[in-house]
Amino acid sequence: MASKKRIKETDSVLAQNVYDQYDIARREQQSNDAEFDGIMDMIECKRSEKDYEWMSDVFIPEYPSIHLTEASQWANQYFQSRDFVEVYLSSTSDIAEAKAKASKDYINTMLNVKELYHYGKYMRARSINSIRGQVVAVCSWKQRLLNDTVRSEAIEQTGLDMNGQPIYGRVTKENNVTHPIEDRFEYEVVDPRNLFTDNKYAYSIQEKEWITIRSEMTYDELYARREENGYINLDKLKEWERVYVTETAKVTGTEEQESKLTHPHFDILERFGKTWATVTSRDEYENPVLIQNGYKDDGSVKDSAELVEAIVTVACYNGQKVLIRFQATPFITSKGVPYRPLIRGLCYIHPTKDAGMSDGKYGRELQVLINDMVNMGIDRSKLSMLPTLKVRRLAWEDNDSIYFEPEHAMIVENKDDIEEFRIDGNIEPAMSVVSLAISKMQQVQAVYPTTMGNMPGKVETATAISGAENRGNLRANYKSLTFEHTFLAEFYWMMLQMGYQFMHPETAMQIMGENAQNFDPDQNYSYTPVTSNIEVEYSKAKKLQAFDGMLSRIVGIQNPAVVPIIAAIISRQFELLGDEYQKYSKLVDALAKTPNTPESGAPPQQENGREAMQPSNQEGIPMSGMEESTRGLV
Repeated sequence: MASKKRIKETDSVLAQNVYDQYDIARREQQSNDAEFDGIMDMIECKRSEKDYEWMSDVFIPEYPSIHLTEASQWANQYFQSRDFVEVYLSSTSDIAEAKAKASKDYINTMLNVKELYHYGKYMRARSINSIRGQVVAVCSWKQRLLNDTVRSEAIEQTGLDMNGQPIYGRVTKENNVTHPIEDRFEYEVVDPRNLFTDNKYAYSIQEKEWITIRSEMTYDELYARREENGYINLDKLKEWERVYVTETAKVTGTEEQESKLTHPHFDILERFGKTWATVTSRDEYENPVLIQNGYKDDGSVKDSAELVEAIVTVACYNGQKVLIRFQATPFITSKGVPYRPLIRGLCYIHPTKDAGMSDGKYGRELQVLINDMVNMGIDRSKLSMLPTLKVRRLAWEDNDSIYFEPEHAMIVENKDDIEEFRIDGNIEPAMSVVSLAISKMQQVQAVYPTTMGNMPGKVETATAISGAENRGNLRANYKSLTFEHTFLAEFYWMMLQMGYQFMHPETAMQIMGENAQNFDPDQNYSYTPVTSNIEVEYSKAKKLQAFDGMLSRIVGIQNPAVVPIIAAIISRQFELLGDEYQKYSKLVDALAKTPNTPESGAPPQQENGREAMQPSNQEGIPMSGMEESTRGLV
């Protein structure tokens, strides 16, 4: 009994420490959560924030239109092809290319798994990233194995003959094997209102001292995952039966639905980071495998305890806390280094706050200003159109004829008893402010009316519009680069590490075939998006022209070494044209293997005449690429 009491007290100490850490961070980020809720209302065209309120309550969806335009750009940049990424190594050796191909096949195959719902999660992550300035995702590995028995025959010695010579015969053996039913990478985007961490500036979430993720679960959900996550003390949760609205439900806006439930829900605090623990078992890399609570009953740290990278989970219910998980992190790199299954992406890099900067913060005040001025102008217009009368005090008394109606006459003693009070309906000052706010919002987010589908103004030239779109593309590319370097690069790295640690051999063979032996997550890979759609159209056209010029120069060279160069140029042209490269890979490979004989070689050709006859103006000055694209000449 004494042992149980001691364990319970030490568990309570650890649970309270986790909760106190979370509670401090929760109170510090309440203003950020309120700002996020306000921007989310703007996305849904709810005018929850206002500095002016009277009769009219109209929302002008300027910020939502910009946000949706950017969302369409994210989708076009990343989902034009089923291949999401190209993987490269600095070395050009055959083994380096084989390793890069194995990693590429693995990443693209996993991202195409239907159950991953990569499109929805990616678009949600980019939206949160744009609104909040950062987004965090939790990665994991889903695996279900089927146990099977395989019978095989082998020739073994069964005895000795009369001369003492061995006798061999066929022996049937049974081997227990496993087959994967489900074996894949998984990740989930975290609601930023449920993410809590320290204020230390860190370039990666791996450098944070601790991260706590809040979620909401029932006892049944916890029990179903008890073996997967190593949950403990779940029996203590069964004692609570009254339905209690969790903090998670209050923050995420689901408290009304939860109040109708019959089963209690719990706030689950999952903490990633180092904690004090005593190690009872280690792996071959000396990393902790089995650990115990490193605190004494009085809250002090045990002498034998050490800081261990661990996952600590606490269930909270109406002010009560129960420790339900205390586990050394199971996520270890191929080099034996523990890591957290978390990745973080940024919208813009902030010089002093590692949470980054967001488009939502920049557009919030401007959207409030637009709504206020438009509603003020509408109220002014209503007042100018509705009749308002000035009536002499005595003329108003006992006179029921003072009202408006078709063909109705008002009865008065003198014509001066009633006079219409005219209100100026000029709302041009308000509309000028609205135009200024819209212009500044488009400027700060680099998304312009023509990009959102509006027709250009009469005074806007085609070159000016094209130049503005080019600057907008420059900003969009900057945000894409920031997201790729802060989120996607670490995302792909974590996919490789989890695949190396957890993937079943059958799954590896299905994805990579014989090249699975070259799967190496430790290489310093470079990742680039397959979709070349991030390039503007005139840039693609210029590259196609340049490639055509190269082909015209080298196609007549009578040397077999030129064939792989031609194949590489053609394959690159296929990518620029937007076609799926897989459709033409066999043709390109066959072209590269074709022997180049004098009979098959083509005579030297003239220079491609397209570049020599570039469109020009009346002065003979050739057009720039943007001008050609604007006039539809490319």
